[in-house]
Amino acid sequence: MVLGDPTILQPTVDFGYMSTPVPRGQLQWLDVPDPQPGVRPPSPPRLKNRSRSTRGGPLPPRASSPTPQSRDTPGVVAPSPQEGSWGHGVVPNSHDPANGLEMDDKPLDFPPQVAEARRAILALRLGQVLEENVEHLSVGLDSLHSTLLRSVDEAVSRRPQSLLFEGAWGTGKTHLLTLLTALARKRGMASARVALDGEGTTFAEPMGLLKDMLSSLRYQDEAIPSGLTERLRQVRRQYPPEAVRGRLGRTIGRALLEIPLQAYDDPEVINVLHDYFTLSVPKTRAIEALRHLRYYASLPALGAWKLSERPRRFRELLSRWAEFCVMTGATGLTIVFDELDVEYAQTMYRRDRQERRRRLLHVLGDLRSWRCPLLIAFGSAPLAGIGLERDDAADDVASHVEGLIRVRAPALTLADIWALAEKLRAVYETAYGETTGDATLQIKELANKLSADLNPTHREFVRGLLEILDLASLGCSPVAGD
Repeated sequence: MVLGDPTILQPTVDFGYMSTPVPRGQLQWLDVPDPQPGVRPPSPPRLKNRSRSTRGGPLPPRASSPTPQSRDTPGVVAPSPQEGSWGHGVVPNSHDPANGLEMDDKPLDFPPQVAEARRAILALRLGQVLEENVEHLSVGLDSLHSTLLRSVDEAVSRRPQSLLFEGAWGTGKTHLLTLLTALARKRGMASARVALDGEGTTFAEPMGLLKDMLSSLRYQDEAIPSGLTERLRQVRRQYPPEAVRGRLGRTIGRALLEIPLQAYDDPEVINVLHDYFTLSVPKTRAIEALRHLRYYASLPALGAWKLSERPRRFRELLSRWAEFCVMTGATGLTIVFDELDVEYAQTMYRRDRQERRRRLLHVLGDLRSWRCPLLIAFGSAPLAGIGLERDDAADDVASHVEGLIRVRAPALTLADIWALAEKLRAVYETAYGETTGDATLQIKELANKLSADLNPTHREFVRGLLEILDLASLGCSPVAGD
């Protein structure tokens, strides 16, 4: 293409939506050297505005559309057009001092409440709610809140409880599961969460289920799972052999006592034991690994070889791990088995797997008569489009787990919806330091729409509300009815 002087050919760029291609020379910000083959390019440093510092002061106004950098990543703030003249999606040349920018490897210091609020908003955009925010963002759940607290207290008192949370997509099932976990952790219980898929993680394969559960085990003081390494050492050192054998049984207790006490100071031994106890390796490989480390032990088989023995072995190990949690500082163990409908749909046409999963569910119901600090929660959605009205995942579990408590999120009133909107607006304004008063009319219209819907979807309401707040914070006026 010829631009300007017809005797000079200039390269142009067309991004696929432009009516007129742009000369390549006007896009200096694309002048990035190509990386050398086999060499990973370095991560870009953070930007710091030279004309105005945000350290210790209020957040600068934002003039660009929401992006992962300017909206939801703490420590990176997009300057306004007056500060850098690149607020409306124009990418600056960060190497040009005229842009008022300099390279800075230090993150900007935001108050903790701002970072926490931004994490909460980001989670809500993804359809999730954080444990630290779930109680604050719960509305219309007073009676259900009491039911969940009562179940947690019963479990802590060594009366095992089983709950089934059911509901369609976006109606609050995940919120309730998170609320239960938060209440249990507040009472000092350890927690684990397993997402079922019907293939690798399924009730038809109890030993694999136990492996996933132990891999996600978290204690009250842990934000992410830290593994069993330090906990195994703690039990072996703090408790006499009689207590370990009596409370952890002939499997876990015996295995812990088979290893000499001094071996627990060896990091390599602890790693082998962690893999062994989480069923990542069989006992033969664990014994061989310990032999290479000059430790000789006769470890018992934690899993069961016969299919018929696996449900009972899973029940025994589950109760022993709940006791293990108590011995290591927790008040009990809460386990969430989510996506039950996915697991059921994957196994419903395979008769052998259906029979094995039902045997496991039956023995889980028998735990109600045991004296162990255990709380089990199931999460399931209706099997839409499967074509079976009777054989639903929730009904299937309820017919096999004795004493199961079925829980469904209640319908929210208009007052509840408006209260939720106000709470979300407060979190949003804390996160981004902006007022969103102009969005009141649009929020009320969105709340009225949800209240009148015969099949309300709370998740869609939250996402729609955040979009309205985004537009209001940018000075745009949302169109009524959108």
